[in-house]
Amino acid sequence: MSETVQDNTKVVNRPNHYTDGQIEVIDFITDKNLDFSLGNTIKYIARAGKKDPNKYVEDLSKAAWYLNHKLLEIGMNGSPDIIESVCRQMEAEIGTLGNHISKLSQLQKKQTD
Repeated sequence: MSETVQDNTKVVNRPNHYTDGQIEVIDFITDKNLDFSLGNTIKYIARAGKKDPNKYVEDLSKAAWYLNHKLLEIGMNGSPDIIESVCRQMEAEIGTLGNHISKLSQLQKKQTD
C-alpha cells in the first residue's frame, strides 16, 4: 500500500482526535447500545476541542443540542417543564464555560505577545 493511501486511511479511520483515550468513542457508544442522539451527545463531549481547540464550546454546544433533542423526544411523555429547566441550565453552563475559555485565550495571547 502506498504511503498516501496509508495516510488517508489513518485520517479516515483513526485520526488522532478519535484515539486519544484508551477506547474509541464509537466502541463505547456501540457497547452501551446508545441511539443516534445519545451517541452524538457522547461523541461531541468526548472529542470536544480535540480536532480544533478553537471549537471546544461549539462541540459542547452540539452535544447539548443532541441531548436537548433526546430530552424533547422523550419529554412528549414526560414533563416539558423539567426538560426546559435542564436545557436552560445546560445553556448557562456552556455559556459560562465559553466565557472561561475566552478569558484563557486572551491570557495566553497576552503571554505570547
